[in-house]
Amino acid sequence: MVRHAEIKVASGEIVVYRLFDVADAIDLTRAETALRAGTLPRLSFRRAGYRSIELPNPPATVDLGTQSIELGSATLHCDCSARIYDVGSLSIQVRIPIARGTPFDDIVALSPLIDDNISLEQLTRRLADELSHRLAPASERSHHWATREEYTVFFVREFAPSLSADQALERLDIARLLLGEPSAAKLSDREREDVLKRRLSYFDDDVAVIDWNSAFVLEPSGARDIPDLLEFATTQLLELRYYDALLDRELAQTYDQFDALGGRTVLINLGRYTALSRRLLRLSVEISEITERIDNSLKIIGDFALARVYQAAVDRFRIAHWQRSIDRKEAIILQIYNLLHNQITASRNLILEGAIVLLFVLDLILLFLVKAK
Repeated sequence: MVRHAEIKVASGEIVVYRLFDVADAIDLTRAETALRAGTLPRLSFRRAGYRSIELPNPPATVDLGTQSIELGSATLHCDCSARIYDVGSLSIQVRIPIARGTPFDDIVALSPLIDDNISLEQLTRRLADELSHRLAPASERSHHWATREEYTVFFVREFAPSLSADQALERLDIARLLLGEPSAAKLSDREREDVLKRRLSYFDDDVAVIDWNSAFVLEPSGARDIPDLLEFATTQLLELRYYDALLDRELAQTYDQFDALGGRTVLINLGRYTALSRRLLRLSVEISEITERIDNSLKIIGDFALARVYQAAVDRFRIAHWQRSIDRKEAIILQIYNLLHNQITASRNLILEGAIVLLFVLDLILLFLVKAK
């Protein structure tokens, strides 16, 4: 039996994703035009192709050239690229090469250095800001949101000696790798099993282990479907988190507006109440449209292995939790709108009834004056 310490990576890379929400929406056709006319070095475009995945509007991919990062005591030269999504997000990819013959234990030791790496954060934020500026003509309501999503894929094509999926799971400390655990202490069996339970294989020699912040992928064919799919799921999580935070701000603003009205009646402040109700209705429509677009942005057809990978990522990222949170806050907004609408309608009816009574009284007065003459 080959000992754990002797297992080396024959071919692979670490793909680091940093995802940023930069606009409400991006017109990808206009984005391609804007970037082609730019002067950023070594830019090229292609539409991202996904085997057996249906994307109504596939993201555009931009080559950002070779960049340098500090990782531990080493300076690494990494290929960088970005994907531009029509929902308004950018995914910056930094591909860290794994030198042929690197012991797997060295990759495990490297994992904690990737999280919160200052050099990596500065590089990806700079690339995102530069690209966002260039995309301004194609962007709808550009904005700067400090929060970002991150994900790391440890992508291995081949081990030396070669390992099957089961052998890799048995002999490699994949749980520690994905957790980024710097301590040398042995992980508990329960913690290890919790990480490894989200493992999926199609052939005997491939496997994907999906965790909250990272994934291990052994794919001898070199196909990048699974990393692409994990990036897409992370993009969905980013967008849902952004709109959840947006609804928090809008609800807080709504409560502040109610406080500013000081409990005065709708009849006296009809204009301000009407403006508030219109804003809430517009917000509800916009959120419904955006969440529908996120939900329908990806469909998997004919490849059930990829469907399982995507579902595992959705479950692990707790995307349903964020969807429920948005639905709940949208329901609160609709309840407030309906309350306002009913009060505004009642106030308008009262004004209309008052106007009718006033006209009737004026008509009686005029009739009395005519008869008096």
